[in-house]
Amino acid sequence: LVVSSILFVMGMLGIFLNRKNIIIILMAIELILLAVNLNFVAFSAFLGDMTGQIFAMFILTVAAGEAAIESYTLSFDRGGAPKIATVAATLMHSGARCLARSVDGDQKTLRQVVASDPLDRHISIETGEGFNTFAFRD
Repeated sequence: LVVSSILFVMGMLGIFLNRKNIIIILMAIELILLAVNLNFVAFSAFLGDMTGQIFAMFILTVAAGEAAIESYTLSFDRGGAPKIATVAATLMHSGARCLARSVDGDQKTLRQVVASDPLDRHISIETGEGFNTFAFRD
């Protein structure tokens, strides 16, 4: 519980001391969620009940959602071939805005972005290792 308390306090300090940097605020929120998960698992193990571990899994579940593209940027390599696409999109279920990038090596998605204007097209967004990824829904 001491580790969980330290993580929670660090997350709260990160939110209140860095109001101008959205990246640090998001990392602080992640620390708070990690502290909550740690408490759920610790109390679940202490009480011999699986409920806390189930709640922790709901918090850690990989989020995926449908979104509509609002803006996009393409990056090209030195040879002029598309390298990566980055989109700003609105999630359909909540209206929240998010950023996502194409999966490394996904030439199909890159060709679709280059071939036609993807604005207002529906995409599927998944959270990944440190960033969101997107793919067109076909």
